[in-house]
Amino acid sequence: METVGQFIFEIIGFAFAGILGWKSFKLYDRNKNAAGHLTLVIAAVVLLCSWPWFQGWAKSFIASNISSQLAALGRQVNTVQETTTEMHTQLEKHQVEIDKHQKELDAVQAKIREAESNVYSQQTDITNQFRQISMVQSELASAQTNIFSQQEKLTNVESLVNTLFSKTEDEEFSLSDTNKVIILKLGGVQQVIFRLNFAPVPNSIQAITMVGHSQQTPLLPNMAQFQNILSTRFFNDNDLTGARFHIRYIRNTRENYLIQNMVIVNTNTVSLDGQLVPFN
Repeated sequence: METVGQFIFEIIGFAFAGILGWKSFKLYDRNKNAAGHLTLVIAAVVLLCSWPWFQGWAKSFIASNISSQLAALGRQVNTVQETTTEMHTQLEKHQVEIDKHQKELDAVQAKIREAESNVYSQQTDITNQFRQISMVQSELASAQTNIFSQQEKLTNVESLVNTLFSKTEDEEFSLSDTNKVIILKLGGVQQVIFRLNFAPVPNSIQAITMVGHSQQTPLLPNMAQFQNILSTRFFNDNDLTGARFHIRYIRNTRENYLIQNMVIVNTNTVSLDGQLVPFN
């Protein structure tokens, strides 16, 4: 049955190849060479395919090539699978390394956050300490200012005291020195007039009367004053015989004009550098 079918296929092939060959010669006659060549080639292929030996060879060739291609494709598939498996293995290893590094990174970040928290806490402590130091410095500056102010006041007081002591004058008078001490006998009182070497600062006068060696009597501080002239009064029952007078005062450096001569004119008048001054 297979031989009859093969014979029929060969007859059909030969017939079809003959028809194509006759067709190609017709095309050549019409100068359609390209179409004729193509038809002739197809006729040759059909003729070859009609022979059993060519069919066997074609089947063997096709089977051999297909098997070779399938084997090469299988090898490529195996290579791809191996490569894929290796890549998966490497990816798993990389994932493990990434997870490990991520854990290390998380630990480092946790330490950084802790360090930042400690730094912030320390900065807060430093800020509070700086604020306290600033307050202490401010208080110290205020205290220092007060100390400087008090030192300045003390310096001024000390300077004033030194100035006062440096300008303090002590003078002693006796009734025999008539150009410096004058007594006027007025009604019921004795007017004693002193000419000092310098003009005293008002209210800075301290004076005592000494009679003999033991009796000392202070004079009133509010004695009458005119430039370097002082005057005070004693009652007539006070015996001023041999009396000495000690006067202490602060020199007034701004008073330039001083009385130089003092002379009795009459019982109640004294000439001060030629100017008559009455005493009542």
